Amino acid sequence: MKDFNIIPEIVKNIQYMNNHAVEVGVMGGGEIQMIAAVNEYGARIKVTEKSRKALHGMGLHLKKTTDYITIPERSFFRSTLSDDSTMSKAIDRISPALIGQIDGRTALDRMGASVKGAIQNKIKSNIKPANHPFTVKKKRSRKTLTDKGQLSGSIDYQVI
Repeated sequence: MKDFNIIPEIVKNIQYMNNHAVEVGVMGGGEIQMIAAVNEYGARIKVTEKSRKALHGMGLHLKKTTDYITIPERSFFRSTLSDDSTMSKAIDRISPALIGQIDGRTALDRMGASVKGAIQNKIKSNIKPANHPFTVKKKRSRKTLTDKGQLSGSIDYQVI
C-alpha cells in the first residue's frame, strides 16, 4: 500500500518559500534602469546650454525661458504591484505548493512569471499622459513607454 501522507512535502514547500524570495524588476542595469526610473517616477531635468544645443540639433527648439524639461510620471511598476487583482493572481500561483501539487521553487517561479507578465502588460497599455509631440515624431508612435521594446524586455524575475 502506497503512503499518501503529503504533509512532509507541504512542510518542505513552505520552508522553501519561507527561505526564498522573488525579485521582479528591470534587470541588466545601465541605461535601461535609468530610463525605467525616469518613467516610473518622472523627472525634472535642468536645461544647460549644452543640452539646449543638443536638443536644438535634434529638432526640439526650446524657448530661451525654458529652464527645465519635465518628464511626467508613468508608473508601470508601482501601479502594477499595488493592483489587488494582479497580486491576487500572483499569490494564487503558490497555492498548489500548499497542497503538495508542485514544489516550492516551481511555485515561486510561477509567481515571478505572473508579476513579470503583468508589468510587461502595463508597459504596453499606453499609460497616460500622452507623449510630447516631439517624442511622437521621434518614435513615430503615440504609444507611451514603448519604442523598440527594450523596457518591456528588461523586465524579469529571479528566485533568490
